Amino acid sequence: MSKATKWISAILFLILLGLLGAYAALRLPYDRARSEMPQGAPLRVDEQADGTLLLRWEPASAADDYVLQVLAHTPDGEGQRACLFSAVCTEPSCLLPAALPEDQPLDLVICSRRHYRTLGKEYVRMGEHARSVTCYLNRPQIGDLSAYVDAERAAVYLSWVGWQGDAYHLYLQNADGSRTLLRELRHVGAQLQFGTEGELPIPAHGETVTFAVDGFRESEGLVFYGAALETASVQREDFLGRTLTADCTAEADNRFLLTWNETKGERYEVREIDPQTGVPLLLAEVAADGERRWDTGHLAPFTAHTYEIASLGGETIEGSDYAALPVRVTLRTRESPLYATVWALADTELYASPEGEEKTGTMYAARAYCVLGEENGRFLIGTPRMRGYVDSTKCMIDLQDYIGDLCSYDITNSYSSLYMVHEYEIPEVTDTVVVGYEGVALSQRGALVPLLYPTAKKLIAAAEAMGADGYRIRIYDSFRPNRATRSIYDLTAEIMDEPIPEETFTGKKLDDLPEPKEKDGELTYAEVMTHGGFGLGNFLAAGGSMHNLGVAMDLTMERADDRSELEMQTSMHDLSWYSSIYRNNANANALKQYMTAAGFGGLVSEWWHFQDNEAVAAYRPANRWAGVTAEGWRRDDTGWRYRLEDGSYCRAAERSIDGEPCRFDENGYLVE
Repeated sequence: MSKATKWISAILFLILLGLLGAYAALRLPYDRARSEMPQGAPLRVDEQADGTLLLRWEPASAADDYVLQVLAHTPDGEGQRACLFSAVCTEPSCLLPAALPEDQPLDLVICSRRHYRTLGKEYVRMGEHARSVTCYLNRPQIGDLSAYVDAERAAVYLSWVGWQGDAYHLYLQNADGSRTLLRELRHVGAQLQFGTEGELPIPAHGETVTFAVDGFRESEGLVFYGAALETASVQREDFLGRTLTADCTAEADNRFLLTWNETKGERYEVREIDPQTGVPLLLAEVAADGERRWDTGHLAPFTAHTYEIASLGGETIEGSDYAALPVRVTLRTRESPLYATVWALADTELYASPEGEEKTGTMYAARAYCVLGEENGRFLIGTPRMRGYVDSTKCMIDLQDYIGDLCSYDITNSYSSLYMVHEYEIPEVTDTVVVGYEGVALSQRGALVPLLYPTAKKLIAAAEAMGADGYRIRIYDSFRPNRATRSIYDLTAEIMDEPIPEETFTGKKLDDLPEPKEKDGELTYAEVMTHGGFGLGNFLAAGGSMHNLGVAMDLTMERADDRSELEMQTSMHDLSWYSSIYRNNANANALKQYMTAAGFGGLVSEWWHFQDNEAVAAYRPANRWAGVTAEGWRRDDTGWRYRLEDGSYCRAAERSIDGEPCRFDENGYLVE
């Protein structure tokens, strides 16, 4: 090779190296500026409040900006496309104009770009594989959102109007304006369950639960979220019905708890229906968010009570004053010794506990005490400053306190004795207050009716059996002090052999009187009373009587509906052989059957007398000489009161009781 040839080759090689270097200087920045649009994730369009559309897409790798074109197909059908909008976007999003057509397909074409410099100049490289999506930009629509509450099922049904094929988001709208997504739905309408087993709790009082629904549309390569948002709200009252139901739970000692369901309305009223007039008496008002319960407190024994619960306020039932239909509950009480007055027949020991282990004092026979409870066969009795347990079998209990209206009571010995000899008055006995009964009559409520507690419990069976047949026991006498027994006997014995003054006859004409034995033709008390087969001792005890033990009663039957007495062969307390059970009429025999079936014995000479022989044998009650009075401390659900002998209470006064100063308010309650 010649020297010239070598130089030419070298020069050509250098030129080639220069060209290669120049190519590399241009190609390398171009290659490094390569970017590519992601093809998998769909585009997203969000309608803005002003009608514009925010288009967003996944960012391309190493892109500096993007070129967006919105192209419309031309009507000639030859595949030509007109550019409706174009923009260069520095972020992977772009705001589209609101005026883009909604009724024709549009192509959204997005191409990424990369900027680079070489040889002192700036160049732009378009990204590979531009993203192109054909779609309609008609906006998802939603309207007429409404919420219906099924109160019985605690469910909310949401319904709205939307475009076929659209999907929806259901939100819970929070108090701060934010929203919590509850469901994504592919259909119109939704059901939400509330309550303890549901998705949401039932709203609290005063709380509003607001739902929001918006629509979105999914097509190939694009998701379009509409701006339209509908809201609907529900409140607690929407879940509540218009029918009240109530439950009545029996607590101890004739105390009842009324509870009821929650209904529409702003408040509840608890009323008691007056049994005579039927007029409701307001007892309490309970706020809509209050505790739906009413404690009746201790109720009198064997009484019927009807309570009404009504819901008022708010949206009421058409044509009424009620937000929910009222409900009534009727209950009947039983026997209860709570707050009853008791007396001991003799001084009786008190104990610190119902087990009777530690003696703490004495229950004095001369006093009336109040029962505060019963446990283990013992009464808890007391005063504001003393309490103790006493054997209940040693106590007489006031029947009116213990069994109330189960029986009726007319203790005539306390105001006008009925004792006669077959309609003839007995001087100093008939129409008098019998000795020993001076403290029995009460100014405000009939009279005291003491009876030994075990005997009183036995009486309930007889009274209920009689009541089932439409009758009721009327008690004329129960405990009778021994001094009364002796007084009646002695006064009657004094006149037994005396002629009966005709003017003392008080009844109808008697056709079956015995023939007088005296030559002057005048009948004596003894002749009318005994008829030869009985004596005074058959009717009146000369020493002790079962009445003195608190285990006997003089009683008859009355009709429960009108309280009229059934006719017996004689009047009550007719001290004569005409009253003997051998002369019983049908009514007297019926009375005997009721009482003997309950375990009571009787006397041959008196159809009205019944006694508890089993109690005498089991408990050996003491024979009490003196009578009883009402005076003593009384307790009720409100507090302590002091009852005087006539049954009235100390009111708005100060009084020394058992050496202690006591002050009472205007209602008679002790001011502690």
